[in-house]
Amino acid sequence: MRLLPALAASCLLCGSLSASSALRVAAWPEPDAELDEELLTADQFHAWLEGRPVAVISARGPGQPLVLLVVIDWIGDLNRIDRAKEVLADRFRRLDPTWRVALLRAQDGLDVLQEPTADGALLTEKLAEAQTTGFAGLLDAIEPSARIAHRTLEEADVRAAVLFITDGSIRQYRNDYTAPVVNPSDRRDLSRRFGNAIIQEKIAALSDAVAGFAAPLYFVHLEERQLPDDQAYQNGLAEIAQQAGGEARFVRGVADVDAALRTVLDRIAQTYAVTLRTPANLRGSAKIRIEADSGQKLAHRESFTFVQDKKRKKK
Repeated sequence: MRLLPALAASCLLCGSLSASSALRVAAWPEPDAELDEELLTADQFHAWLEGRPVAVISARGPGQPLVLLVVIDWIGDLNRIDRAKEVLADRFRRLDPTWRVALLRAQDGLDVLQEPTADGALLTEKLAEAQTTGFAGLLDAIEPSARIAHRTLEEADVRAAVLFITDGSIRQYRNDYTAPVVNPSDRRDLSRRFGNAIIQEKIAALSDAVAGFAAPLYFVHLEERQLPDDQAYQNGLAEIAQQAGGEARFVRGVADVDAALRTVLDRIAQTYAVTLRTPANLRGSAKIRIEADSGQKLAHRESFTFVQDKKRKKK
């Protein structure tokens, strides 16, 4: 995967970020907050880790460099997919010159359709060519996508986010994440009670895997589903989004695709990347709190897992 070399060439302002001494946290105005038209600066933010104040080194906000990974996982209703393509194409045609967007496809492994670019016409072309067949692949794409976005935040002085757009059912994966009832005639069969256990275990493993990645993750599912397995699956996606400081939206009808996608894209545009000075010896999970002098209510991830640098450990 050649995303990072391309990213290094396309970033507007680059600078190294040591994971052992600094952390970039995404923070965005909550839906009911009044937006401040003036860009907030680093000295207008205040932050705490585990209840202890930490210095805010810098803040990147709306109108400043953003790297967005758009990961598509489309296999279902063409009406919904076509509507999603129209919304994305419209945004690409009006792409903010400070944005760099990469387009990826999740089926059968994470496939790069277009490396980070500000060329909206090229993105629209690649989007139109994207296939909508195969098995669902979102669950296998979450960790590698989150890792790429996290490394982007470490390598460049930008904002970064991942937007997953999917429409699949948990029953449409190559791997079977459902737990069929072993004995349908036996009401005491334990498989009835723990039918969603495999899904829950997968979601828990993914939550642990992305707990140490700083970029926010956003999900737009183009078809809200009602079967118990799918509800467990979609609830899991919402949990991952919340943990990562992002958001998940689930679409009921074709007419709702437009509003769901536009709302999330606007949210990403409004997001700040707030760089915090962190203790070099901090390990494990730490609670995060960020406030702004402006009085804006900010949404952000509630905790972050600090992992010891293996290279430093070897030394």
